[in-house]
Amino acid sequence: MLETERLLLRRPSPADAEAVRELVSDPVAMAFIGGVHPDSDPSLVVQRWLERWEENGCGPFSVLRRCDGRWLGRVGVLVWDRRTWTQGSFSSAAEFAQPELGWALVREHWGRGYATEAARAARAWAYRELGPRRLVSLIAPANTRSAAVAERLGARPRETVTLFDSGAAVVWEHPPPPPPPAPPPPAGRDALATKTQPSRHGGCHRDGTVTRGDGRAMRRLARPDRLSQLALEPGR
Repeated sequence: MLETERLLLRRPSPADAEAVRELVSDPVAMAFIGGVHPDSDPSLVVQRWLERWEENGCGPFSVLRRCDGRWLGRVGVLVWDRRTWTQGSFSSAAEFAQPELGWALVREHWGRGYATEAARAARAWAYRELGPRRLVSLIAPANTRSAAVAERLGARPRETVTLFDSGAAVVWEHPPPPPPPAPPPPAGRDALATKTQPSRHGGCHRDGTVTRGDGRAMRRLARPDRLSQLALEPGR
């Protein structure tokens, strides 16, 4: 399960079917992702999502609102075969497999930033768990709302392809994950040795020795008490 400020993302459950019906039966929400199919049984839709998880180790997450548990839609990673641009699996598509970050929300919940928030969390999970060389979102040219989400996620439009079920789609390429943080400096004896090495600019040490930049002693300073004594002696 993934958590964000307002959302929970978890694997789908057969109990989601009734909530899923509101999404898959809406011709507006489904316009750019294959449309509404008259025989789309929401129970079978959920079953297909679960099969994708079993086959690929990834698939759609159900998106829930944390404050009340309301089912808002789905977001997650699908696998496409680039040879035919049909949905497939990592095993069947092999080197032609292309992971896609996709999202679809019930229309009632549009315009509140939920899609961007859920997709950002799913993308971080995908990079962490799947490690894809390239992660994309496939968006119809006329789907300006999803294009705006992709842009907010930092994705950039590249080539255009033709999907088997919905026609032309712009390939939005997501930025790679940030590099891991640098390791902490060495501790223990190595750190102590570093601290005690002479500066390349030279320096003054406790015993009064002044070193040059190459570390060689130049001369020894008088002790502070000797300096005071010299200052008090007449004729000096």
